[in-house]
Amino acid sequence: MQRTVCGWAAAAVCAALMVLTGCSREARVQRHLNRAERLYQAGDYDRAEIEYRNALKYGGTNRTAVVRLGLILHQEGRLLEAHSVLRMAAELDPDNADVRVAFGQCLLALGNVGGARTQALAVLTRAPANTEAWLLLWDATLSTNHLAETRQWLEKLAGSADRCAGYHLVWSGVHAREGDRARAEAAVQRALEVEPNSPAAHFARGTWLARADKIREAEEEFKKAAELGPLRSPYRLRYAEFKAATGDRTGARAILEELVKKAPDFLPAWTELAKLELAERNWDAADQALRRVLVRDPVNLPALLLRPQLAVAQGRYTNAVAELEKILKLIPNHPRVLYQMALASLMVNDVSRAITSLEQSLEAAPDNAEAVVLLAELRLRRGDPGGAIQLLEPFAARHPEAWQARLLLARAYLARNEVDRVLNVYRALARDFPTNPTPWLLTGLIQRERGQLDTARQAFENAVRIRPGYLPAVEQLVQLDLIARRFDDARRRAEAELARHTNSPLPWMLLYQVHLFQTNLPEAERALLKAVEVAPDYRPAHAELARIYVATGRQNEAVDRLQGLVKANPKDIVSLMQLALLHTALTNYAEARKTYERILEIQPRYGPALNNLAWLLAENLNDLDRAYQLARQAVDLQPGEPASADTLGWILFRRGEYARALPLLQESARKLPEEPEVQFHLAMTHYMLGEETAARVAFQTTIQLRPDGPEAQEARRRLALLDLQAQSVDDARLAELEARARKDPRDPVLWSRIAEVYAIRGRWAQAVEAGQKALELVPDSVVFMTKVARWMGEMPDRLDRAIELARRARDRAPDDAQAAYTLARLVWRKGDQTWAASLLEEVARKLPNDPRVWYDLAWARYSQGRVAQAQQALQQAAQLRPDPSLTRQIEEFQRAIALAENPPTTPAEASQLRQWAVSRTNDVPALVAWAALEARSGNAAEAARLYEAARAVFPNFTPALRELAILYAGPLKQPDKAYELALRIRENDRNDAAIARIVGVLGLQRGDLARASAALTDYTRQRPDDAEAFYQLGLVQRQLKQPGQARQSLERALALAPNAPFAAEARKVLAELK
Repeated sequence: MQRTVCGWAAAAVCAALMVLTGCSREARVQRHLNRAERLYQAGDYDRAEIEYRNALKYGGTNRTAVVRLGLILHQEGRLLEAHSVLRMAAELDPDNADVRVAFGQCLLALGNVGGARTQALAVLTRAPANTEAWLLLWDATLSTNHLAETRQWLEKLAGSADRCAGYHLVWSGVHAREGDRARAEAAVQRALEVEPNSPAAHFARGTWLARADKIREAEEEFKKAAELGPLRSPYRLRYAEFKAATGDRTGARAILEELVKKAPDFLPAWTELAKLELAERNWDAADQALRRVLVRDPVNLPALLLRPQLAVAQGRYTNAVAELEKILKLIPNHPRVLYQMALASLMVNDVSRAITSLEQSLEAAPDNAEAVVLLAELRLRRGDPGGAIQLLEPFAARHPEAWQARLLLARAYLARNEVDRVLNVYRALARDFPTNPTPWLLTGLIQRERGQLDTARQAFENAVRIRPGYLPAVEQLVQLDLIARRFDDARRRAEAELARHTNSPLPWMLLYQVHLFQTNLPEAERALLKAVEVAPDYRPAHAELARIYVATGRQNEAVDRLQGLVKANPKDIVSLMQLALLHTALTNYAEARKTYERILEIQPRYGPALNNLAWLLAENLNDLDRAYQLARQAVDLQPGEPASADTLGWILFRRGEYARALPLLQESARKLPEEPEVQFHLAMTHYMLGEETAARVAFQTTIQLRPDGPEAQEARRRLALLDLQAQSVDDARLAELEARARKDPRDPVLWSRIAEVYAIRGRWAQAVEAGQKALELVPDSVVFMTKVARWMGEMPDRLDRAIELARRARDRAPDDAQAAYTLARLVWRKGDQTWAASLLEEVARKLPNDPRVWYDLAWARYSQGRVAQAQQALQQAAQLRPDPSLTRQIEEFQRAIALAENPPTTPAEASQLRQWAVSRTNDVPALVAWAALEARSGNAAEAARLYEAARAVFPNFTPALRELAILYAGPLKQPDKAYELALRIRENDRNDAAIARIVGVLGLQRGDLARASAALTDYTRQRPDDAEAFYQLGLVQRQLKQPGQARQSLERALALAPNAPFAAEARKVLAELK
């Protein structure tokens, strides 16, 4: 009894303790929630987050805590972490619109477009007037199907959402996508009418104003949106972005610094600040800002994406690729990450990976304008304007607001010389962007190039009318005046711009052109001096002044004069610049270096001095590292300036970075086409990359521009090696080339020539070894990849490696005919005739005068059963005067085809054919000729065996398939095989009457009525006198319940053969039909 009482007492105590503990836990949870709520409402998110997490620690899945925590993480920009919390919050509180919208925004940021749309629509179904849900829906409207679905929802919710700004903003987006600009702008205005204080509506209005180049008005709208939005608002960030984009980086910095001061937990603001530091090349500050974000949120996608951009800006391209690979493992197939991967891949010259990344990015986000434009540009660079047009045309139609895409579309048309279509694009741009003078300028340039000077003048005048003082158009008008010898008009135009552009050197350069055209050198010099007075850092004016002094023999006089000016004013940059240029012209390199360094002490970021000193160090003083640093700095300060780009490109060349040098030198050569030095630099870069045709043209241009110039002698030496024919090299000359290669082992063309000599002699291992030395020097050279793959493919044990190398070349340059040809021949040897045929068709279009290409194409076409086209290719090859060996091969091929079409009739000739075919193992033309002979002789089984042997070699050889179908349907009585083969042939050729008859008859027997009807219809159209076929067609049509057609077919059969064996049955069926 005593023990029982004690047991009950102990139980009571435990129960009481449990109650007390429960009350204590609930009280603690509530205290944390109360503190958290006060902090949340006060905007103290960091401390509120701690309290909500404490509440969850004690309270499990408390709905309020989960919801608030998810919203805090979302508002702070910690999207990946917010994603998991908000997913739970949406399950706990499915009717909470804020949670669903925030969750949808997280999903969209992580690339889950469908999930984002689901969340937006879930909110709009219950709350059609929710602006944020509408905006989320529009942000997730990326494809054509999305657009159609969004329009359906707009129409469905029209009555209940009309007073919602977001609803009208989505209509604006839809109208813009459809090209209806007027209705799009009207929808934005309607959004402002229904919600005058909507930050989204003001932001949209600002966007439209910015597109119309109404920058001041746009800024007012962006500022209004920022003021109306909450503290942690994307509109504040976009306002800062706008400030930076329009040149007011100080204003942008002020906005962002104020924002991070008030809300230091707002990570997107720190990320934007990092972007600004990156743009201003403040590497350490950018890195510090990013670290601040990633310490709080290690998986913050915007910050993670900025790290590779920082690496690229610092020249650490491999690091950038590695960073992006890590991000893709974390978030696979994310379109923004893939786009950044494309950019980084281009930095390491991996064009194939860049293209693949862009294609994958566009699969996920097909309307990503940046990815579309970059992919189109890469296709243009690789010589595929058609591919660029195919990408850009539908995109521009969906996005008429996409200015860059439409300009690029015009370039693609121009690459195909479709000038009228180019002009149509420019006219449409002028219509859609009426305040932008650029379309009229571009129109005028095209018309001037076509010699239509009067219409060009009108276009330039339209540009000036839209924007008075638009100097690119004014310059064109001045040049047209000079061409027409209207000197007074040209002078007046230039002088008019002096008053309008008081701080620009360009009007003075226009006036200089006028005086120079009239050979008035004193006035030309005066204009140049005024130009450098206005803009001391304007290099073209300095360069022209130096030329005038040298041309007039006044160098020493000019040096003395400039030294006197510098002595009077040691910080006179204009005079110092002139002095440095003159020292260089007089080969006083040490003095020139001192003068440039003196300028940079005064003004460290002075672009012309940076560029010129870089050139001096690289070309005359052999200090490449210092030269690169200076040239890189000069290009960064003056992007697009051709002299600086040429300097940096040539220094990269001298460092052996040819692929990086090429685009810079191509740009310079386009902008300075009459500069032999620039052409020589371009020629040497093509030469080192193994691009022999381009190198030869540029070397020839170098010599033509200045035959006695310093570059001409070296150009001639390189041309001699380019013109060397391997077959003309004897042993002594080969030894000489090898000795030269030992002295100059970094000449890839020299190694390539040595390899070609070995290849001519059939010494494939030595050819590959020498070719690989060239490829080691230029690992990305498509030319050297192609050659080495070709020689490697001659060794059977290395065929797979050869194909792999050829595919690499093909991937890097899809438009390269030799790369395609080499790959075609290699895959042919591997047995892939279909791929080889496709490649060879392309190669024949690009190399129409090569008889070997046509011969190989003949084989490829023959393998696909296109015998007539193969004969045409053989005829084309024969007409191109092939060498004797190829001539014999062409004739043997033609003979085999002829024997297959007309087998011999005499026993002696038949015996010769059999012996000849036996001697040619696996030779399909010989097998086919032999099979045709056996079929004509009645040896059906032997003929089928030979056709099957041919089919084993060429699986797609249609003539063999056809003859087998006929044999199996007829004497060999194997209808299943016959029907299978006949159907296969019918897939590609519906005009073969014999095959159509087989399909029709066997289809009727097998109950495959639809195929039988189609086949017999085709057959009777070609054989209108075959009564039995009409009879069979009538039976098929009767079973298909087509009585009218059946009657016609049966009546036709009886008309053709009234006494045929089937006549009685035909009449019986006709009677039943009537």
